[in-house]
Amino acid sequence: MMRWCYSLPMKTNITKTSPTPSVVPTSSAAVSSGFTLGIDLGDRQHHVCVLAAAGNIVREASLPNTRPALAQLLADFPRATVALEAGTHSPWISRYLTEQGATVLVANPRKLHDISRSERKCDRRDAQMLARLARVDAALLHPIQHGSAQAQHDLLG
Repeated sequence: MMRWCYSLPMKTNITKTSPTPSVVPTSSAAVSSGFTLGIDLGDRQHHVCVLAAAGNIVREASLPNTRPALAQLLADFPRATVALEAGTHSPWISRYLTEQGATVLVANPRKLHDISRSERKCDRRDAQMLARLARVDAALLHPIQHGSAQAQHDLLG
C-alpha cells in the first residue's frame, strides 16, 4: 500500500513552553551499536528509518506488525537504539525490543511537536524524525516509561 505525504496549513502563532524534565533518564541512551532506528508504528505495518552513526540513512522500509519482523530488524541491527512514539502498540513493542537487546526510547507524542504539528506529515518522515531526534539528543523525545505487562493487565481488570 502506497502512502502519500501531505502538507498541513502553516501555523503562524508560535508559543514557547517551559522545559520539563523527562520521565526517563536519557544519559544512558547512547547509541550502543552505532545504529539508530526510528519506527513509526501502525496497526498493520510500521515504517522504519535506520541511521548509521554518521547520521546517513542506511535503510528505509515498511515491515508488518509482527514479532518475527521486529526480531529480523534487530537481527540486522543488533543492540541498536530504537525510537518510537507512545501509542496503542508501543507498550508490547517496547518491551519486546528491549528483551531483544535494543535500547528503546518511547517518545511522548504530546511533547513531540516536530512530528505532530509537522507541515509535511507521512510515515516515512515521522520515522526519520524519530531516528534523528534519538541520535542527536534523546531528551528531545521527552521519553516515557511504559508499565509492565502485568500492570497493564491489572488496569484492564
